[in-house]
Amino acid sequence: MSTFIQQIEAALLPTAIQYAPEGTEPKALTHQWMHALAYGFAPFAVERGATAKKLISILKKTQLYTDAATFKSQLPGTPIKPSKESPFTFIDLFAGVGGMRIGFQKAGGTCVFSSEFEKNAQATYAENHGDYPFGDMNQRGQVRINSRERRAVGL
Repeated sequence: MSTFIQQIEAALLPTAIQYAPEGTEPKALTHQWMHALAYGFAPFAVERGATAKKLISILKKTQLYTDAATFKSQLPGTPIKPSKESPFTFIDLFAGVGGMRIGFQKAGGTCVFSSEFEKNAQATYAENHGDYPFGDMNQRGQVRINSRERRAVGL
């Protein structure tokens, strides 16, 4: 994992702990927030106060965020990067190591939420996609799902 991502995790971790659903590593929130800021979608727990403005303020204090374009360019490449202008977004439930995500991204989609409870699969998913998935869906708290999002469920 890149030093930049580790620095983002460290900066956002105290805030992530406040918003992490039971059964989810706070690191998952830091990764979702990082991608939300980079690709312009809603951060997890925005309705409870985890706004983009708040997260950007935290990152600016640690000099990890100057502007959107620079922030996005500093994120390391992942094996399958979402296209710049996605025709659709999707969520990846019961994600495993992310095989279904690859297909949806190759079709032009952008993953806005992922969930996998098995710790080894979570670590592999993060290595494959640069996104640490949320944990047990039964413990995740309320997640708003846009009715236009495709659901990628790998069983």
